[in-house]
Amino acid sequence: MTVTATPPAGQMPGQPGRQGAPAGTVNMSSSYYDAAGRRRRASKPVPVNDQGYINGVEWQCRKTKASKWLALTYKGAPACECCNVRMAKMPVKAPPLLPWSDLWSAINLPLRPVWALVTAGGAAVAVDAADVPALALAGTVPLAGFAAKWAAARVLAKPHYKTGRLEHEDPDGDKRLRSAIARSARGVGYTTAGGFAALAAVAALGVDPSTWAGRIAMAAVGLAWLLPAASWWRARRDERNRPVEVQAEVEAEERPQPKIDAVEADVQHRWRNKLSYRQGDQIIDDTGARITAPRDGRLAGCRLDDWHKLPGGWSGTIVGPIGVFESEKFEAARGAIASAMSMKKSMITIMPDSEDENLAQVMAQRTSPITDTVRWAGPDSIDVVKGTAPIVQYADGEYGMYEIYRPDWGVPQVAVFGTTGSGKSETLNMLFTIDRWAHYVDEHGQKHGIVANFLIDPQQGQSFAPFLDSLAAPVATTIEEATMLVEALTAEMLRRNRYLARVEYVDERGRKRRGRKWWNPLVDGPILSLTIDEAHAFLADRAFSALVTAAGRMWRKCGGQLRIATHTPLLTDLGGSMALRDMLTGGWVWVGRTANSLSGPTAFNGRLPVDPRTIPQAPGMAYVLAGADPKPMLSRAMWEPDFYDWVFDADDQPIGFPAVLPQVTLNTFGPDYAAWVSATTAEAGSWTPDVKAAPKKAAVSANAVDAVLAVLSVAQGPLDMDELDAALKGAGTPYATRTVRDALKVLRDERALVVSFKGRHELAPQGREGDAVAAEQQSLFDAETVE
Repeated sequence: MTVTATPPAGQMPGQPGRQGAPAGTVNMSSSYYDAAGRRRRASKPVPVNDQGYINGVEWQCRKTKASKWLALTYKGAPACECCNVRMAKMPVKAPPLLPWSDLWSAINLPLRPVWALVTAGGAAVAVDAADVPALALAGTVPLAGFAAKWAAARVLAKPHYKTGRLEHEDPDGDKRLRSAIARSARGVGYTTAGGFAALAAVAALGVDPSTWAGRIAMAAVGLAWLLPAASWWRARRDERNRPVEVQAEVEAEERPQPKIDAVEADVQHRWRNKLSYRQGDQIIDDTGARITAPRDGRLAGCRLDDWHKLPGGWSGTIVGPIGVFESEKFEAARGAIASAMSMKKSMITIMPDSEDENLAQVMAQRTSPITDTVRWAGPDSIDVVKGTAPIVQYADGEYGMYEIYRPDWGVPQVAVFGTTGSGKSETLNMLFTIDRWAHYVDEHGQKHGIVANFLIDPQQGQSFAPFLDSLAAPVATTIEEATMLVEALTAEMLRRNRYLARVEYVDERGRKRRGRKWWNPLVDGPILSLTIDEAHAFLADRAFSALVTAAGRMWRKCGGQLRIATHTPLLTDLGGSMALRDMLTGGWVWVGRTANSLSGPTAFNGRLPVDPRTIPQAPGMAYVLAGADPKPMLSRAMWEPDFYDWVFDADDQPIGFPAVLPQVTLNTFGPDYAAWVSATTAEAGSWTPDVKAAPKKAAVSANAVDAVLAVLSVAQGPLDMDELDAALKGAGTPYATRTVRDALKVLRDERALVVSFKGRHELAPQGREGDAVAAEQQSLFDAETVE
């Protein structure tokens, strides 16, 4: 069934809406269609769109129970506008089989005097059976009447004090209302006194209907009940016969009107007069004068719906006119929105809607939950069955998950990018902490870790000191050791391939099968995670870069993981391997502050419209690409003041569950690996590789190669040696002619990025990534020069 509705007055054509409901709402209905197309009924009206589908989610304050409807695509949890408490998502409840509440109200209201009669009769029988002295009850008659009158007056006046119609400081205010309350209170007092008098008669005469005394006592009880009951029925009759308009006026008069939030009013005023106006509209300028807009605003025709408060700011949904705006334009207007709201651009977050180009969520926060450091949620936050653990907190307060592994898929590769001081090392420390505490319990009650860590680091693992003793192998610090370690891990992955191709298991349908597609760390053994910190120092070696690229292509399905940490996602930091970058950016990506405009689009492959250059200079601040629906929102990595506390207890005894390598894995690693581990454990740096097997070192420094590549990338045509030497000197990086020739040889013969002809050299077509390589190389070159 299709529901159609006319847009409300002031609503733009093609953009249906309803005041106080999510964008696109045309009606509030008790019946709706769910996401699967099934017709449902709700216990109270819910917002529906023009097709009859539910169009929002109800959020309720845990403290005040106030609720509001927000869009289905809203991400995060809103804060209550009254008490600033985070609201809870409410499910849509189905109505009961019969309207029991309405039925009970219809029966209970007119029959309340009947319940009172039963109560009065029971009290009379109890008094008669208890032999209560009649004189005692007779003496309490005036006291009971006075107490009932006093209590009734307070109860009846209390709601009027709350609404402001009566004031304690003004006893003469609203004399008519006070007189009505006094009359009602006197009636309650008289009724109570009459009831106690009737009970005194019962105590004196009894309730035996066979005697005249008993009949008189019963008549007294009935009379004491009948007078208030008749008044009650008469009041119900008058209320039933009262005109609806009069009742509505009384309710509207007594109900306090909701106040317009001053912050929302200011935001909507700025939005209307600074952003969404059209040419010719009347707007108010900064001086308060009304003028005619000479041109369209930056977001002309866009409105701000679903406004609500957030910790440190507010959020809303930008609704653009159909066919005019798209998500890229909303993101491009971030600076204009910040200017209109008198905020910094970094305080504005734009999140395009995943299903509608005309919608985008905007968040404006002067302060947010990630302004201060975010502590780790602890080992209990790790869900080893789902393979996830919280590692960052977003600006809206929600946690972002790190994927240890994906069930039925494998292990995502990890990329950590960011300039010096952005928090790369602390983020890797947090990953090591999660790996250490990720474990499962077998059928015998034994706990087993599911991740074994390996580390390649030219800085000897200095940044990861608490974890060095629990690594599965010593830290590889040279290109020879790194090559040997990657080759050993690749051999183990090939063994796992053979194992997975032949393993027998029972699937979810109870069928016995052979051959599984992915490595399950809860069944098959630990994940082998290789972290390469300062990766650019090793990936500059062409042979090692090719070895790591091949590893990244095959490790995922068999429980192997690559973690690459370097300064930028540009090819110069990844050994010129576009294949390696594509594999990394298809996994879990953390990008901290960078100085290059290409870092964001390159690292996220266009999936997150963000610019890491705008990240504040605070350690751990980053954008994260995780899962199928990543959030283009600033986040902050969790952090601990001293990770040593999660590795050793107060008595310096190891804690946690680092995975232990099975003997079959150690055997697969081979004798070279065993010799390296034995020699390095005995004395650091005592292992010497086989000279024949050792890879050939680069004949020229990486800085010289990058400098020559940067000059060629901005040249207008081929350069001979004299022109190339002059360009290098002009750039402030002169090198000897021999060094320049060696650099050209590396770029031409090993990387295929340069072509030479008749003594002139230029960048090869395949060496360019679109039109952006020149800017990429020059920016990287400038950053290195500053360092």
